[in-house]
Amino acid sequence: MVQKAGDWPWSAYRFYAFGEPNELITPHITYLALGPQEEKRQEEYRNFVNDVLPGEDRRDLLMSEGPFIGSEEFGQSLGLGGGL
Repeated sequence: MVQKAGDWPWSAYRFYAFGEPNELITPHITYLALGPQEEKRQEEYRNFVNDVLPGEDRRDLLMSEGPFIGSEEFGQSLGLGGGL
């Protein structure tokens, strides 16, 4: 999809991580609890995202590339083979 969270056009990442204005977003209470000043909250949010979304691919291949549950047509629509 995208290389970085901020690259997704509909992500709230730029709002939370850098304070980019967005009239559609109301700061979440959990975000507000990250620190007393806006700059500190933004830093803590960036650290949180970087810890949760490391650069290395840590997917469980059994779950992400294993068989799916669905019809043959569904699998073909995804560009995959048969399902379970």
